[in-house]
Amino acid sequence: PGGIPSDLASVEAALSEVTLAKFNATVKLNPVDWGAYTDKVNLMVAAGEACDVLFVAPWMNPSYTQLVANGALYPLNDILETAAPELVKSMPAGAFDATKIEGKIYGVPNQQIWSKPFGPVVRTDLADKYGFDVTKITKLDDLEVFLAAVKEGEPDIYPAAGGAFTNEYFGWDPVVTQDAGVVVRFDDKSLTVFNGYDTPEFKAHVELMRKWYVAGYFPRDLVPGEDFNNVWKAGKVGASLLEVVQPNLSATWLNSRGFNVYAKALAPNFTSTGSITATMNAVCQSSKNPEKALMFLSLLNTDPAFYNTLAKGVEGKHWVWVDQSAKIIGAGPEKDSYNPGADWMFGNTFNAYYTDADSAKIQQETAAINAAAVPSVAMGFTFNPEPVKNELAQVTAVVTERGRPLFNGEVDPATALPEFLQALKDAGIDKIIAEAQAQLNAFAGK
Repeated sequence: PGGIPSDLASVEAALSEVTLAKFNATVKLNPVDWGAYTDKVNLMVAAGEACDVLFVAPWMNPSYTQLVANGALYPLNDILETAAPELVKSMPAGAFDATKIEGKIYGVPNQQIWSKPFGPVVRTDLADKYGFDVTKITKLDDLEVFLAAVKEGEPDIYPAAGGAFTNEYFGWDPVVTQDAGVVVRFDDKSLTVFNGYDTPEFKAHVELMRKWYVAGYFPRDLVPGEDFNNVWKAGKVGASLLEVVQPNLSATWLNSRGFNVYAKALAPNFTSTGSITATMNAVCQSSKNPEKALMFLSLLNTDPAFYNTLAKGVEGKHWVWVDQSAKIIGAGPEKDSYNPGADWMFGNTFNAYYTDADSAKIQQETAAINAAAVPSVAMGFTFNPEPVKNELAQVTAVVTERGRPLFNGEVDPATALPEFLQALKDAGIDKIIAEAQAQLNAFAGK
């Protein structure tokens, strides 16, 4: 998923030159616009259309677990060691365990920041203008002084892109799906599963979102995900409330959204099954050659030159060396014809070439964050949705219909929150909680 570069042909040719020599295969890239990705994948799976490699994630629709339940992904256990031994060696201990569903590996995690330290992101120019020091805030509520200043002083800018909610901000591990709201606290050794939406923390959060929405800090209509970058590029917003705060965030946002930013991580630094599996690539069940598809993924994770060709394009055309010994690159003469800006989707991001002298430091800082992160008590657990797949579909629909307006402050929690909670009960969330608890207990040997 993502933007569709105009020059795919030269990148395909460069990748194919390597794969032909190594295992007699050619590469065909199939980018799909974000807005069309869900429908495209669902139709492809339903039709049994042949594909080899598919980007998957627990937060997408269809999710990783849904794709497994639908029989869309190929189990890799029997071919990992024979087809991709270097890939196995390249992964940190436990990484493949996090991908397992009923003992089977269906995804190859992309190595990147594996903690999810969520926090607010604010435009540097506006923060400096209004004397706001993001490093001093300790909770999301503290952002209000900045939002109020932008509202007062910048009539053409929305102080924030919209309301937001994520389980990890509260230290909750979403052990089913991000939307389902069925969670455990990352440090709760009792592994007690609960409904995150039915908590004082969630109530206070959506009340804050409502307060800020009424104050005019958010657009009246929720900005669709596919329009988010364009709204930022147009200079229409001053902040995003909850983003993954990583060391290279400001450079990434400058490149993709046109503004330098300050950010502050507010969530606990922990890793979970969901954070390790947050972006993966999988082999399709319909692949006519799953071993070679896995060999392709192995190259993306173990061969820096191959990975950077997919992530950055062709040397001398889309990028050029600035300092090859330091692995620093700059823009090539045809940079705009291939610039997906999606290194995190393609493989091991620690193999990425640097775009400036600070990039090496950023990679070291990212690795340090990963090393310091505390594993969730549910690390390695992957929920099997099959026993409650109907209830899960119904709960997801309720969250889309009734939850998202609460996240964005569009409705009054005084009435909308009780209605939301009742709708979740009617949809079967208690059955999902009971099933998740039973599976977690079995996972923990209880």
